[in-house]
Amino acid sequence: MKTVIKLGLFIVGLLLLMLVFKMLYIGGVFKSINNFNLGKTEYIYTNMAGTEDIDFDSKHQLLLISSSNRWASMLKNENRIDNIYALDVNDTLNTNPKRILNTFRGEFHPHGISIVQQDSSTYVFVVNHNKKGSFVEKFLFKNGTLMHLKTYENDLMFSPNDVAAVTDSTFYVTNDHGYRSKFKQTLENYLQLPKSYLLYFDGTNYKKVVSGLKYANGVNLSNDKSEVYLATTTGQKLYIYTKSAQGTLKLRHYVNTHTGIDNITVDSQGDLWLAAHPKLLKFSQHAKDSTKISPSEVIRIHKLPNGIYKQEKIYLNNGLEISGTSVAYKFKNYIFIGDVFQHKLLKINLSN
Repeated sequence: MKTVIKLGLFIVGLLLLMLVFKMLYIGGVFKSINNFNLGKTEYIYTNMAGTEDIDFDSKHQLLLISSSNRWASMLKNENRIDNIYALDVNDTLNTNPKRILNTFRGEFHPHGISIVQQDSSTYVFVVNHNKKGSFVEKFLFKNGTLMHLKTYENDLMFSPNDVAAVTDSTFYVTNDHGYRSKFKQTLENYLQLPKSYLLYFDGTNYKKVVSGLKYANGVNLSNDKSEVYLATTTGQKLYIYTKSAQGTLKLRHYVNTHTGIDNITVDSQGDLWLAAHPKLLKFSQHAKDSTKISPSEVIRIHKLPNGIYKQEKIYLNNGLEISGTSVAYKFKNYIFIGDVFQHKLLKINLSN
């Protein structure tokens, strides 16, 4: 009997050791960070807090930047001016992005953002977190103003992270946790539990189209809207789905990125640009303490003619230049890199 108990304790101990090792491995403890920049940092904009997500308004030639000071609640005498900012991509003087006027009434703390052009109009969908809960807000961008049209809310959408608009009335949205309580969400993060999911709103109903994900984060569409791309942060995988006309998805491929990927953008050539947290445990510390930095990473995913997806490192930094990067948007020969918490937006020139 004693032998059986000892064997059982040994197996339990071994399993716990494996679990801890997996947590440390996914958390990036064993990674070394060697600074790398495929281009050259040309400018750093500092007038916005938490430049968490970016999308491109092709009609007005503007980058729309989601800005929210997520450290504000922990800082004294901090005046939160969270909003959407606009950066003229054709400006060569590095003029600071401008805060866009909007007609939304209530607390507005933007997270994920998505733009859709339809019938010569520009619609902007934004994930919004406030004291009342979490929502998706829909705006019409007209005459330099975001005109609020509608608020979307649903019991399934209690922890939305990113949104990808298909039309002016349909969209995908990631719910990055499956549990509602903060304690269970912490367990979900550290144990890499596959509880999060992707929702599709068809104009009337919300439906889970992908479940069993490990921290569903960024979501985006291919340029022709035939594919959906989904990033999982603790899962560290990029999923590629074929989209049906009804919005249902069929998994076609996945890429194991081996890093904590965040938001996804798609350039004019169809390449995917992913910002990532190579050391997730350091990012967790950075989220709680502004004095602790977290390494930043940008990778490009390019589909080769033979159907193989090639992953290329574009940018890697120990966190001193930019910490906790969350989005990378490529426009012509420039990459614009945002982050979750800091007052930074990097402009990198790839032609150098």
